[in-house]
Parts: sequence; structure tokens; C-alpha cells
Amino acid sequence: ILLHCMFGDTTVDDWKVSMVFTKNATETITVSGIEVQIARLDLSLQYEYWYYAIFEYDDVVYDIRVQSNNSEYVYDVLDTLINAE
Repeated sequence: ILLHCMFGDTTVDDWKVSMVFTKNATETITVSGIEVQIARLDLSLQYEYWYYAIFEYDDVVYDIRVQSNNSEYVYDVLDTLINAE
């Protein structure tokens, strides 16, 4: 898991990796009322799945990159991160 947090004037569109978040690869989901863009990158050598996820919450842009052999792990990470107290 790699997590970047951008504070200030950065937007989701400024930060997201355009070669990953293509029209065909990007899925938009809602986690606890927050819109999250997710895209799969097919270039992982060590793991079966490599997902990028990006969203904005309270003026902070979160960029999460998850490599795993579990296709659902990115959703578990998002749920844990967004619903953390």
C-alpha cells in the first residue's frame, strides 16, 4: 500500500495519473458518501492486482496504490481508511 496525501490547492484532476485513469479503466464508487475513482494497472510483476484509487475529502486529495493477489483488497483498504475514527 502506498498512500499520498496532498494538501492545499491540488485537485484530484491535478494529481491523478492520466495513463492509469483512462476512460475505459476508471470505475467510480461511493464509500461512506465519498466519491472514489479506481483504476487497475496491468503491470504488476509481483502481484496479480495493482489498483490506483483517488478521492478528495476535507480539501485533502488522497492517492492510494494497492498491490495484492486479492482483487477485493483495494476496497478493504478504502473502507478502512475512509471509515477510520
